[in-house]
Amino acid sequence: NGYGMRPGMGWEGDYGDPLAPGPGRGNASYIAAIASFMATAADFGPDGNETMHSLGYWYVNPSSSWDEYNRSASGQLVPNHLLYPDGIEPTVAHIHSLGLGYGTYGDWGSKDCDKRPGQAGHEKADAAYFASIGVDWLKTDSCYGVPGGSIAHYAAMRDALNATGRPVWLALCGWEPMYASAKGAGNELANSARIGPDTGGGWQAVLKNIDNTKGLGRFAGAHPEGGYWNDGSLQLSPGTGCPRKRSCQTAQQCGGGAQCVGGTCTGGHTAAATCMTRARHRTQFSAWALLGMNLVPTGNLPLIHERDPYVTQTWTNDEAIAVNRAPARTS
Repeated sequence: NGYGMRPGMGWEGDYGDPLAPGPGRGNASYIAAIASFMATAADFGPDGNETMHSLGYWYVNPSSSWDEYNRSASGQLVPNHLLYPDGIEPTVAHIHSLGLGYGTYGDWGSKDCDKRPGQAGHEKADAAYFASIGVDWLKTDSCYGVPGGSIAHYAAMRDALNATGRPVWLALCGWEPMYASAKGAGNELANSARIGPDTGGGWQAVLKNIDNTKGLGRFAGAHPEGGYWNDGSLQLSPGTGCPRKRSCQTAQQCGGGAQCVGGTCTGGHTAAATCMTRARHRTQFSAWALLGMNLVPTGNLPLIHERDPYVTQTWTNDEAIAVNRAPARTS
């Protein structure tokens, strides 16, 4: 499809953020604010005058729950009327007007992970719909599918998208390293593939994704007709995976080895194992850049930047991004 000459860079709305609480997926105005921040907030780069967009971030991906639980009477996907009361087209048009790309979410199974309609058996119709509204990136998840059927269904979605004539970055989300190489996957099947678990669980999930990349670098890189890259899931802010403060009377109410101190659950192995500290946050971004994986932050970017610029400064480090964008080296 011509995409994928470098790892994908963008934003995804799949997680909320401890620094910027509120709905992580958001409505039309939330998505518009994210896009505007990426395209116009010139606070980054070595001279402090570049935007996230100018540094390489292009895709704005609201993620799941963008659509209704049921298709229309004619079998078409229907945008969530609560999130997009005026339809989804104005949001897509706004994103495109800023020079950014619009991403959406689907699933190769009968339903997606939020129990909205999946693409199984609807690949051609859904691909045509995605093309008609201007989709530039499709994340296709792996819930509610028949065991062993993912490769064939992903291939059907690839062919349906390509048949529309609109280039769409196809991002597989099957959570396993086999998607980089098995049965015609990798550069023949998609532009990127998730090779590990969702990072929303925190630091242990980050480490698992790093571990899963062993031996997979040889499958990644640019190709004349479009490249393929390994995907280690989303970038996290400090505080993700950390136990929330909650009141208690006994340690048994806390769990995870935490103690009840002064009426508040404190400590515990959960914090040490999963909590994203500032150092771990920056380590994740550095590792993803070095490994040539997609760089996709999450959370309420404008509010994160206001509350802790350390986070957005990490995601806009021009030297790390330059490593990520450098031509892939085969070995």
